[in-house]
Amino acid sequence: MYNNKSLSLATPVIIALCFALSIPAAAEAETRVAEKVTDTDFLREHEDFDPPWEYTIAEEQPTVYYTRYPLPYEAPDGLWSSWGTGEVHSSGKVYTAVGDHKGIGGDSHLFQYDPETRELRHIGGIFETIEGFDSEKNYGLGKIHGRLSEGADGNIYFAGGQGTSRDREHYKGTHLFRLEPDTGRIIDLGRPMFGWSTPSTHFNQRDMLLYAEMMIPPVHLGGDPRDDFLDPLVEELGRQPWRLMVYDLEKERVIYFGGKEQSSASRDLFVDADGHAYVGGPEDGHLQKYDPASNYVRKLDVKMPGDIIRRTAGPDQDGMLYGISRDREDNRMYLFRFDPETVSIKVLFEVGRDCAAMGLDVENGFLYFLPGGKNSAGWGSPLIQVDLHDKSRKVIGFLHHPVWEKYDFHLAGSYNLMVSDDGISVYISFNGDESEREFAERPHGHGFGDQAFVEVGVPDSERKSSR
Repeated sequence: MYNNKSLSLATPVIIALCFALSIPAAAEAETRVAEKVTDTDFLREHEDFDPPWEYTIAEEQPTVYYTRYPLPYEAPDGLWSSWGTGEVHSSGKVYTAVGDHKGIGGDSHLFQYDPETRELRHIGGIFETIEGFDSEKNYGLGKIHGRLSEGADGNIYFAGGQGTSRDREHYKGTHLFRLEPDTGRIIDLGRPMFGWSTPSTHFNQRDMLLYAEMMIPPVHLGGDPRDDFLDPLVEELGRQPWRLMVYDLEKERVIYFGGKEQSSASRDLFVDADGHAYVGGPEDGHLQKYDPASNYVRKLDVKMPGDIIRRTAGPDQDGMLYGISRDREDNRMYLFRFDPETVSIKVLFEVGRDCAAMGLDVENGFLYFLPGGKNSAGWGSPLIQVDLHDKSRKVIGFLHHPVWEKYDFHLAGSYNLMVSDDGISVYISFNGDESEREFAERPHGHGFGDQAFVEVGVPDSERKSSR
């Protein structure tokens, strides 16, 4: 299943050496163990940390483990990236995805982190599971923008997405996939909609429904083998169209496709405790609700602060959902609470920086987020804990400087933050690299190209809620 890792028969000396050391040749390259970060101060406040809200800093040091991802090959242009949210599986293991950002031949890879052994293991790539895929000609799936979601059957479901914006005329649409954690098999479930891409997904585990926001890239191949509505639709709307797709994994077919007449360019959506989905609707910030019982979408009266959903979390023990949104006019970011029962929204506070990494500790009533989508280092990569009962904010640790000083790795931002079921550990995938050059001097104008995985153990003394 692993790409570009097979040993040539012309290298018997290497093979013999590996057996002599009792280390499988492939396993050594495809697994890394997270190392405890010692002799450093995670509570040292970053000099540029200046949020528009009051905060405290934890009194007890977090326990932090760090490792680089065991990436399977050197990515084109050095641009490995992670844009989706992983999954803490019911087994306790953590699953994440990293893409090579490519268009033609683009591939994304899955990884498993075991909190008991702290091994980060490469599972495999997704394009090799697609029958007839030619990496020299076919536009691949160089990103996974949505979530990895565990189904009622214990398997993990997700959608691939297009990589670079170049060569989009070759893009034929996203594929859905299933990962079987017990066997490590990745299975292609096919292309649900020709020509459409998937920037964000969520999941209704009870009904085994995958919710996906769908968009057509600005340039696409057209020529749908089932119908030819793509080009007329783009021409009719005069803009890039978005839709909500609902895919029934048990029936293996799309059961709903509609809503979202206008683009809100969101990268996440809500799912409540009853399995209803809520997506950003027209550009005025109103939410739209999908009801599985009626298989219908309707616009709600409630309006978000801003018009673009960056990340969602929940429900918590009271059924509340939490979102971070951005206002396109003034670029301000807000954390808000959405009550699906009363259909009401309460703004909790302005976040202050772009943020697409957030997770919920349901058991203890805390929400964690990491400000800085593409540059968390600007504030020192602070892991923020929000007490959902009194809304107080606490910095559990500033992660950037200690990691940079010890490992020469620049934590340049995250879109992937997960919390263990017991709330003890927070898992974060970081885009980053080994350079502290200014952003303008970096390849692609970003602070990333490589990948790191960090586990933050939150001390018991810092998990005492005000409730």
